[in-house]
Amino acid sequence: MGATQLHTVTDIFVLMQQQRHTADYDNSTRWTRIDVIGLIDDVAKAFHRWKSIRDEDLAQDFLIYLLIRDR
Repeated sequence: MGATQLHTVTDIFVLMQQQRHTADYDNSTRWTRIDVIGLIDDVAKAFHRWKSIRDEDLAQDFLIYLLIRDR
């Protein structure tokens, strides 16, 4: 279950990075209140899932990987 939760968290993080880039640099994108609320709900879901797995070995290994991987 931890792997599934971690996968969800990372997918949402990547999606939010993409959405931030769009919001910052693509002035042609129209954001509706419903769209933004949906994205905020996704972030809340990611935080909730992260909280449930953050102490698991898999999650800790992932954090270490982020620190030591080649860039």
